Amino acid sequence: MSHRTARIPTLNHNCRLTPHGRLLLVQRVTNGQPAAHVAKELGISRTAAYRWLRRYREEGPAGLIDRSSGSADGLVDLVT
Repeated sequence: MSHRTARIPTLNHNCRLTPHGRLLLVQRVTNGQPAAHVAKELGISRTAAYRWLRRYREEGPAGLIDRSSGSADGLVDLVT
């Protein structure tokens, strides 16, 4: 039996929002909704909302991607 190793991106399980949800946050706030209200609707704290908004302002869409607290490249080995 041979095994292949694939590298897959990890999803940070500590985050309540996916990158898509973070983009929704940014879009709603950009369209004039108060960040605190959007945060409540999405089930996150105001602090987390403002952190994602800041990262988006500083880095654009790339700022909404998970940052791994594990490996340096944010990938894990998957043996198939």
